[in-house]
Amino acid sequence: MKKAARLTAIFCVFCLALTAGAKTARGNDFLTDFSSQIDSLFRQVTELCETYGNQARTIDPDKPMVALTFDDGPSQYTERILDCLEEYDARATFFVVGERVDEYADILKRTYEMGNEIGNHSYSHKILTKLDRDGISSQMEKTNRAIYDILGVNPTLMRPPGGGYNDKVKKAVDFPLILWSIDTLDWKTQNASSTVKAVFKDVKDGDIILMHDLYKASAAAAEQIIPRLIEDGYQLVTVSELAQYRGGLENGTVYGRIKP
Repeated sequence: MKKAARLTAIFCVFCLALTAGAKTARGNDFLTDFSSQIDSLFRQVTELCETYGNQARTIDPDKPMVALTFDDGPSQYTERILDCLEEYDARATFFVVGERVDEYADILKRTYEMGNEIGNHSYSHKILTKLDRDGISSQMEKTNRAIYDILGVNPTLMRPPGGGYNDKVKKAVDFPLILWSIDTLDWKTQNASSTVKAVFKDVKDGDIILMHDLYKASAAAAEQIIPRLIEDGYQLVTVSELAQYRGGLENGTVYGRIKP
């Protein structure tokens, strides 16, 4: 996708340069001015294309789609997953742990700027059912602030650590609670082959797939899973994109698979 962005930038620069060249052609310093304008325009357009160009894509609501989700990051392995998503023009949802985002701020920015979705996975991975309402709110709010300080946006989804929730949690988080319909157990096996098998054993339209970007084996599995799902006809979308075509999401409601 970076190559496509650069080609787009070249085309845009060419068009803009014709206008710029025409305006400066009357001056004595045409070649110097023209070269300077070309360089400046190319850098600006390339940056814009690489930042926003990958977000423009078409989702067909009549075709199967699944949502890959990654918990507990960011980490040193997140970029391998991002590279693969970028290569195949796919998207995923990353439920981040608040206390990790400052250390991996650049990775979080890249994740978001690629068009992936950022969700709240608590600040320190506390099991929320064991906390009182103030403790739950603190875990959510600290993570929201950490994300906002880096991205300038607040998350709109959360996933409770360990999938643990009750009525107290649902009322306190004020978010849709996103669980999963396929648990790869990648955190337990830390084996790429087992993770791939867990996905393709029974994957179907509307599934939300649970993985973690905290492990090397999970990144290796993602590099196999992403192209294979696409080859099998699935669109890889964020959780919110999946829900957008299937009735939307409501705060305080728990979601696993989002059926057609």
